[in-house]
Amino acid sequence: DNKFPEFPVVLIHLPFLESVDLSNNEISSIPVSITEITCLTRLNLKSNYLHSLPVELGSISSLRTLEVEGNNLSLCCQCSLL
Repeated sequence: DNKFPEFPVVLIHLPFLESVDLSNNEISSIPVSITEITCLTRLNLKSNYLHSLPVELGSISSLRTLEVEGNNLSLCCQCSLL
């Protein structure tokens, strides 16, 4: 609950990171470069300002848990994450 205004890009340089909890912040977008965190198994983005997620998020094969409740996400026909 740090009220980050954006995704902390420094995390991209930690490819062996397994769990990220960025809930209750003010993040409005997730960079495509998040796919560089190749060992990510859990990503908590609850209660931010997200309107969409990058489709590339689906290419993180290790990702097992994605929490996005409390955002204003729109469902689009190109989403392959669900």
